[in-house]
Amino acid sequence: MKLRIRILLGYLLIGLLVAVVGASAIYFLRWQSKASEKILRNNYLSIVATEEMIDALDEMDNAHALSLLAVPALARETAIDSNRIAAQSKFLNNLIKAEGNITETGEKEVLIDLRMNFEKYELQFETLRRLAADSGQTYFTMLAPQYKKVKTACVDLLELNQRALLLRNAESKAVAMNAEIYTLAVIVLSLIIAVGAAARNASSIVAPIKQLTEKIKAVADQNYAERAEVKSGDEIGALALSFNRMAERLEAFEKSNLAEILAEKKRTEAIVKSMSDGIFVLSADQTIVLVNAVGAELFGVSAADVVGKPVAEVAKYNHLIGNLTEALRTNGATKNPSDAQKYLRIFYRGREEFFIKEVSEVQEDEDGTKMLGYIIALKNVTGFKELDEAKSGFVATVSHELRTPLSAINMSLRLLQDDRIGTLNAEQQRLTGAMKQEVKRLLRIVGELLELSRAESGAALMNFQAVDPDSIIDAAITPVLMQAEQKKIQLEVRHEPNLPRVKADVSKIAWVLINLISNAIRYTPEGGRITLAAAPSEGKVAFSVQDTGTGIAPEFLDKIFEKFFQLRPSGASDGHAGVGLGLAVSKEIITGHGGTIGAESEPGKGATFTFTLPVA
Repeated sequence: MKLRIRILLGYLLIGLLVAVVGASAIYFLRWQSKASEKILRNNYLSIVATEEMIDALDEMDNAHALSLLAVPALARETAIDSNRIAAQSKFLNNLIKAEGNITETGEKEVLIDLRMNFEKYELQFETLRRLAADSGQTYFTMLAPQYKKVKTACVDLLELNQRALLLRNAESKAVAMNAEIYTLAVIVLSLIIAVGAAARNASSIVAPIKQLTEKIKAVADQNYAERAEVKSGDEIGALALSFNRMAERLEAFEKSNLAEILAEKKRTEAIVKSMSDGIFVLSADQTIVLVNAVGAELFGVSAADVVGKPVAEVAKYNHLIGNLTEALRTNGATKNPSDAQKYLRIFYRGREEFFIKEVSEVQEDEDGTKMLGYIIALKNVTGFKELDEAKSGFVATVSHELRTPLSAINMSLRLLQDDRIGTLNAEQQRLTGAMKQEVKRLLRIVGELLELSRAESGAALMNFQAVDPDSIIDAAITPVLMQAEQKKIQLEVRHEPNLPRVKADVSKIAWVLINLISNAIRYTPEGGRITLAAAPSEGKVAFSVQDTGTGIAPEFLDKIFEKFFQLRPSGASDGHAGVGLGLAVSKEIITGHGGTIGAESEPGKGATFTFTLPVA
């Protein structure tokens, strides 16, 4: 690793640790905030509503008593009825609030009992009022006991929420204490990691420099046999290699011409053998000339057993060498299109590692008139593969974490637009509508990022099964029918009868079709037509989506499947635009199924997207 990169990584580690400390502090603060918010949301609102119901019940009972015990003629002339109606409305409004905020075990049953007793209480009052006979006596024998039942139910509801409030308050204090402990632990751990990494990084830089300085002093004293130990591939390692070459040349100058030639040959072989890549050197007639130690270990052979033998002979009993040299042996080709971006998994030194094959021609002249041989190299790209997997995991994690708050924002906007909470004016409706569209767009982007990370993970996440193409088409058509009807677009399905079953993950292939159809709807004007077809094609089943939209310029056809590449043709709405991930995700999914995907188009004449799936 280069020195500059190591130093940069050291600073990045410190920055990352600072970010971790900050993120953990924010997380624990939000944790505590959510605990307090839960207390307010779950119990405090119910307590306030219950207290309001008790007050309203007392006011109603006073009004009932005055109405029944007073002279009827006088009672009707007073404001008793208006007070009773106001108290009744107040009680019912708060009862509805309490019923809409049920959070505790047993609270629902208490509210049902409360409403039943209250309705009975109101019914008894109306009955006594119509009878208007011996109202004073019947008030105490019938209405007053029912009033006590209603009030008892209110008190039960109040006590239930007060107990829960006290319990959650204790939980909130415990959350605060845990947040302090966890934050302190993260800070201490980050400090230990930062100090340890800094000390180790400094030591790894200073130690080889000190050793190289001592070797230089020895060579300055004409001790040309001294060699610097190369432990890394950074600038210091490169300097050590250069020093070693210099020392070797100085030593060679003291020897005869023959010794110099032998030393040069040995040095060349040493360089090849010391390379971290697996190296096979072939002559022009494809005889194995040289195998370094890494190559012998990777291929599971001994250099003494294979050097001097034709590679075709070795390929008969060594499967790995046979696969790597197949194209070279059959048609002399150094490049195989199917090997592009193809990783080789080889169990190497106790673990599974990833390699990329490179075949180079060795020519004597620049014009390539004389072939000297071939070099087959297996480059270890495990680190890059692991970084790529880590990147995909990071994107998936961030996208998953973004989905929850975005969903919460979307729910909040729906509540704001609900007339039961309150009516918004025109400007507020416009703003909340715009916010809701953007939240939906972000949710779609997050979903595409998650799907992309899953698709990049490979076939391990695919639920392959033998399915009928019809079932895939049906699963894709239903979600887009309304979208097509809104633009008055004719959606036509054509497929040949008795299509063979395909090996596919239904949900993922349906996702690909939905994405292609949605794109077609977006770029097709009103009154257009979209055709979804399926037909057999060279041992596979080909699915196609054809539209009568704006089309795609030829120079963009090879780019539309790249990540974050977007087209903005005229007639397309930006209101539902994504970030250019849909086709990239589709390509990853289809490739993971062992199929191909492509597009054909002429500007102004629409576009046709086609992908294939293997037959089950």
